[in-house]
Amino acid sequence: MTNVSANLLPGYRHLDLSILRSFVLIADGRSFGETAVIMDRSPSAITLQIQKLECFLGARLLNRSGRAISLTKAGEALVNDARLLLDGNDRMLASFSERLLKIAPTMDATQTSSC
Repeated sequence: MTNVSANLLPGYRHLDLSILRSFVLIADGRSFGETAVIMDRSPSAITLQIQKLECFLGARLLNRSGRAISLTKAGEALVNDARLLLDGNDRMLASFSERLLKIAPTMDATQTSSC
């Protein structure tokens, strides 16, 4: 079993799920502007996110030609795995929320306001 503290070791890498979500939205045909609205960021922030993801992975993910955007081969390789990861994240959060309501149904917004 992996020790959680091992995740804090130098060299440990992880993908930022919000950046992956932005990438998937663009891969699904959303513009950078539409993605920015959905993700509550500016279009330039979305551009920076995609650049950060490309730099992190060491591959260009999107072909840009004017307003047209398409996936590169690396983008095509990433998009389905990104969807699986995001779906797993969303299912885990939904499941936890349902279980939390059963455990602590009286918790009100003031008890979680520090988040």
